[in-house]
Amino acid sequence: AQYIVKGKILDDSKNILPEYGSGYTKTGLEITDVYKGDLNTGDVITLTELYYTSKDGVEIRREGYSASTPGEEYLFYLGPQYEDGTYGIVCTVLGRYSLEDTQALSDDTESIEANIAEEYAPLYQQLKTEVMNLYKK
Repeated sequence: AQYIVKGKILDDSKNILPEYGSGYTKTGLEITDVYKGDLNTGDVITLTELYYTSKDGVEIRREGYSASTPGEEYLFYLGPQYEDGTYGIVCTVLGRYSLEDTQALSDDTESIEANIAEEYAPLYQQLKTEVMNLYKK
């Protein structure tokens, strides 16, 4: 990842419906800590999250990625900035870790983020434990 940051999700998500291919959601992130990259604490950046809500109100998720919760703090692994000024999350669900999860270090796979794709659950839990040990609050 080019950037590793901790930040709070803002309540400003913008649904982008697909013209061609897949839609997505733009979400604001206020950076609270920087572990890698040239972003600064206090910066507000826009994430490209890999889900969107269809015209009929159905949430469409890629690889089990669900919406980040406004006001919650996460650790993100981000790729380079896109041409439109947004940042992409590296490896979809494996590039975002909630810091609000009180069972983050438990072995209980039911404590991982809601709706994560079942095939990613074991790897996600392993990586989350490593991430939490590296980047504790």
